[in-house]
Amino acid sequence: MIRTLRGLAHKYFSDEEAVILFLILVTGTIFVIWFGAMLAPAIASLIVAFILQGLVTKLNKLGVPETVSIIGVFLVFLGVLVGFLFGLLPLIWTQLSNLAGEAPRIIRELQSYLELLPQQYPHLISGEAVSTVYSQVSTEVGHMTQWLVSFSLSSIPDLVALLIYMVLVPILVFFFLKDREVLLNSIARLLPPQRPMMLQ
Repeated sequence: MIRTLRGLAHKYFSDEEAVILFLILVTGTIFVIWFGAMLAPAIASLIVAFILQGLVTKLNKLGVPETVSIIGVFLVFLGVLVGFLFGLLPLIWTQLSNLAGEAPRIIRELQSYLELLPQQYPHLISGEAVSTVYSQVSTEVGHMTQWLVSFSLSSIPDLVALLIYMVLVPILVFFFLKDREVLLNSIARLLPPQRPMMLQ
C-alpha cells in the first residue's frame, strides 16, 4: 500500500505541471469557499461571459469583426436582462400580489362549493371531510399571504443587493468578453511553459 502511494506521488507530483495544477485547484477551491459570497458577481459574470463567448466565436466564423460581435452579443444579453427585470419580473410580482388579494374571495367561493358536495354526493363525501379540506386550504392560503407580506417588507436589503448585482454583472461580462485574450495571457504567464496536461 505504501509503495503504491509512493509510486503515485512520484508519478504525478514529480512533474512541475502537475504540482502547479494541483495547487491552483486547491487554492481556487479554498478561495471560493471562503470568499464565495463576495465573489458571487464575478463568478456569475464569468459563467455568463463563457456562455456568450460561444456566440461571439460563431459570429467571428461568419466574418463579423470581433469588436462588433462582442458589442452585438452584449447588447442582446443586456436587452434580455432588462426585459426580465422590467418586464417579466414585475408581471410575476403583480400576479402574485393579485392572487394574495383575491385569496379571501377564492376561499369563500371554495367554501360555498365544498358545502354543496356532501348534499350532492352524501355517499362519497362527508361533512367532516369537507371541513378538513377547507381548513387545510385556508391554512395554506393564509401562510402564503403572510409570506408575501413579510417578503415585501423584509426584502428591501435584498433588492438593494440585487440592483448592485444587476449593475456589476453586465459591466463585468462586457470586460470579460472584451479583454478575454488579455486575461488568458495573464493567467498563462503564471503557468509552466510546457503544460500538455492542461491543454488536453
